[in-house]
Amino acid sequence: MVTGIGVIAPGGVGREAFWERITGGRPAVRRISRFDPSEYRSRIATECDFDRPSQA
Repeated sequence: MVTGIGVIAPGGVGREAFWERITGGRPAVRRISRFDPSEYRSRIATECDFDRPSQA
């Protein structure tokens, strides 16, 4: 999501973290860890690693 103020994205909150992730070749795709995905066909996703919007 581009908020107009910064970036909130899987693997990074803020412009610097986001830029480091995409230019460093480190994908944010991984096994789902926020809930049990066993009932779904896919078990991978990109999760945002923050708990509160105030960190954005």
